[in-house]
Amino acid sequence: PRYSFLAPKGWKAETITKQQKGYSGVDTLMVDPRDKGNRIYVVTFLREGESNKTFSFTDPTKTLSGLASSDYTLQDAIESADNQDFVKREDDKGRTIYDYDVDSIYGRYLVSMTVDSGRLYALFIKGSAGLFDNNGDQVRTMFEGFKILDADVL
Repeated sequence: PRYSFLAPKGWKAETITKQQKGYSGVDTLMVDPRDKGNRIYVVTFLREGESNKTFSFTDPTKTLSGLASSDYTLQDAIESADNQDFVKREDDKGRTIYDYDVDSIYGRYLVSMTVDSGRLYALFIKGSAGLFDNNGDQVRTMFEGFKILDADVL
């Protein structure tokens, strides 16, 4: 992969199904074995074969909604969110990153999205209130640990 992220000790990698990869773009998935609702996953999409088109963020909220279209729980969370914070920032390489914090009755999601070399990368952390309440610092470290790797690092 062209990215790295941090996951808590003891969380387990799950095998990605063809449906998860094909419909949702899930590339990597780690799950808390004590509560399988707590998970961290990365979605990647490349728009190859579409007349040299690449991903761009003209409306990051619409991009997030598009990603949610294949995940009904995320879709429900976005639509019913009690709180939805959005931050636009740049990483140390000048890439624009869009971060979302979606808090709803369907769980809480932290989402970080960026584009590099025409490919969309999105990190999702989904968790229960307990995960965020009891391990907030750990969750923030996981979220901030998401990095796109430079091609020369590979």
